[in-house]
Formats: sequence, structure tokens, C-alpha cells
Amino acid sequence: MEGGARRLHADRVDHRCRHILDRDDRGVARGFIDHDSCAREPGRGGGRSRSRRRGLERGAPTHAHPDRPRRRPAIDDGRGACERDRSGNAVARSGHAVWPRLRVILGHPDRSVPERFHVERADRDGVGAGLLAPGHDVAGGVGEGPVSRPEAGVTLIELLVAMALLSFVLVSVAQLNFALARRFYAVSGGAARDAVVAQQVNQFTAMPFDSLKSRAGTITVTKPPLPYTRKVMVDSLSPRLRRVTVVVTPLNTVFRPDTVVLQRTKPGNNPFNKP
Repeated sequence: MEGGARRLHADRVDHRCRHILDRDDRGVARGFIDHDSCAREPGRGGGRSRSRRRGLERGAPTHAHPDRPRRRPAIDDGRGACERDRSGNAVARSGHAVWPRLRVILGHPDRSVPERFHVERADRDGVGAGLLAPGHDVAGGVGEGPVSRPEAGVTLIELLVAMALLSFVLVSVAQLNFALARRFYAVSGGAARDAVVAQQVNQFTAMPFDSLKSRAGTITVTKPPLPYTRKVMVDSLSPRLRRVTVVVTPLNTVFRPDTVVLQRTKPGNNPFNKP
């Protein structure tokens, strides 16, 4: 692993410096044995015009300069343009070699192509389409930043869904708590109501028989713990028998009213009660 890292950095140094510092007397990087100047480029002595380059693409017969070596054939191994371990000549499309301008950008043709460059057709490149004829290969940079990695975390959609689910659960729990609180309050009020009813039963049980009629009617009690309304009805079933109905209605509608019915009988004369 460490050896691969050293080779990677060494290759990048060679790509950046070798073709700039190692030049011959013509200003051409050594190792580019078939380098020639492009048209409309400084030092175009010996360079071909655009029309002549088009003639070469169409296969027109030309005569090479006697002092200039011939171009080497193109290499195409079928792999992608951004692969690291491959020769610079191999990035050219089938049947064409790497053009001089492209070779200067990529570095020594016998070394690997830097990962930050890729090769594409000139007609798909904004700059190459204006400088080179259609069909030429140009180099494009893909950046020198770090390798992109999937960022860990959550997205906005996931946050919204989580908040919606949490809100639904909290609302359900709140409704359950409210129902339980009302139930407990009703149970506590029921105990107070039962105490009031027991009090009224004891009161009318201990009351004299002849005084029952005077207690009939409706009254309202506002004292805590349970404000209520009491309604008393006294029915005479016979001269010696009366029915007393007591209805206790709490003022709070949460509590249900309660009704109790009792019968009172007039006691007979005491035979021992003589003057």
C-alpha cells in the first residue's frame, strides 16, 4: 500500500514537472519524438495548417518532413479514459494518436495518465470545439478534490416524516391521558356524591314522621367538596306510610345524579305511655 502511494505521488510529480523542465533546444519536451506545433500557435514553424490536418484525417496522401520522425501508431486497450495505470497514447480514440497539444497536457506518453484528467471529443467540449476540428480528442479536468463519499446523516424528508410520526404518537398519548384524567375525576366525584346521598338518607331516617312533609322541595348547596342540588319528594301511601324520594344532582355535569328512595312508617301508640 505504501509503495503504491509513493508511486502515485512520484507519477504526479513527473506529470507536472518533467514535460516543462526537460526540453530540447526547440522548446519541445523530450520524449515527444513526434511533437510538432499546432496551427495558430507561437513557434508554428513546421506546424500544419488546419486544412492540412483535415486532409490527414480524410486519408489524403502527404509527404512527411525529412528531418521529422513519423508518428507512432495509436494504442487502444479498451479501458476507460480515467484509469490510472495506462499509457498516454492509449487515451486516444481508435485509429488516432494523442495530438501534440493533448500530449503536452497529459505528460510523458509512456507514463500513466493523471486521474484528474479525462479525454473526450472536441465537439462536446466548450473550448475544444472552437479551437479544433470535429473528431479531435481534448483533455478535460475532473478536479483535484478528495474522493466523494456518501455523507452520513438524515435528509429533510426523513426529519419531516420523523416529526410527523412523533406528533401522531404524542397526540395519541395526550388523548389517552386526558380520558384517564376525566375518569379519575369522575370516580373521585362519585365518592363525594355517595357521601352526600348517605347523609340525606340518615337525615330523613332520623327525622320525625310528621316532619317529612315540611322537607319536601328543592335546595342548592354550594359548599365543597361537591356542590349539588337536592330535590325531595314525599308521597303519602297511607295515613301511616309515606315514601320519601331524594335526588342528588351535582352541579358539575361530569358527575351523574343519584336517587335514593326510602319509606317511613308512623309508629303506633305506646301502651305504657299513660299519664
